[in-house]
Amino acid sequence: MPSFLRAGAVAVALLWAAAASAQSDAQRYILAASRLYENLEYERALDQLKKARGVSGGVDDDVNIALYEGIILSDMGKKEEAVAAFREGLYLKPEANLPVKVAPKIAQVFTATKNDVLKELQPILAKKRAEEEKRRLEEEQRKKDEAAKLALADAEKQRLAEAEAKRKADEEKARLAAQQQTDRPEEPKLTPREGPNKQVVGVEKKQPRGVPVAPIVLGSAAVVAAGVAGVFGYLSSTQVSAARSATFQSDTVAHLNQANTNALIANIGFGVAGAAAIAAVISVFVGREAPPPAEPP
Repeated sequence: MPSFLRAGAVAVALLWAAAASAQSDAQRYILAASRLYENLEYERALDQLKKARGVSGGVDDDVNIALYEGIILSDMGKKEEAVAAFREGLYLKPEANLPVKVAPKIAQVFTATKNDVLKELQPILAKKRAEEEKRRLEEEQRKKDEAAKLALADAEKQRLAEAEAKRKADEEKARLAAQQQTDRPEEPKLTPREGPNKQVVGVEKKQPRGVPVAPIVLGSAAVVAAGVAGVFGYLSSTQVSAARSATFQSDTVAHLNQANTNALIANIGFGVAGAAAIAAVISVFVGREAPPPAEPP
């Protein structure tokens, strides 16, 4: 271990030991004062409490010292000084109680002092409680916001996964359609045959073809469905962005619901477009007229 780390560890240990020793010394002086008070040695008890102040380990020691001083001063007939000591301890810890059982008259003085201190500190305590409540509400709101963000992220992941699955399905359908077109057997070509009189027979007669209406209609439907799906896909993305920037949870949920609805419509539109496109491709091949049979010789 480096020397500076060892020095730091030693310093921390010494500080901790010093704090523990100070608290232990203060408790010993307070205990001695308590025993002297029980033996009615008030002056010596106050001396021990004075020593305890010099080695106090914190607020709890200061409160006990002040309360013991108030008790002893009350028994000595020094009511004003006793009230001052009680007030000192109660200012540090308003909910404190007397550390030992005392005579009713001392208890009355302490109770009256405590009520006065609580009344005096009421605005401060109320403000403190209000601040604590505000922090609690802010913490709850922060947790709710984090939960909403996580839900939004999950919804976005789900949407992207569904879109990716839909894209792969469309690609697979298109691949199968192209494969079927490639694997379609070629139509046999008829060759002319000569009859006994050298006349050419069996020649394929070409018939004029009309305009292929079905592929055009299906193709147009595919284009329109794809356009509608694209519009609702863009609207869904806009609602997701609005949900991310929303301030209130209710707005976030509303935007997410609208985004899911738009995404569903977009997915349906893409499905319809893909189906119409495949139907258009198939109708092109189905609509072809078969060659007429060759005339007999």
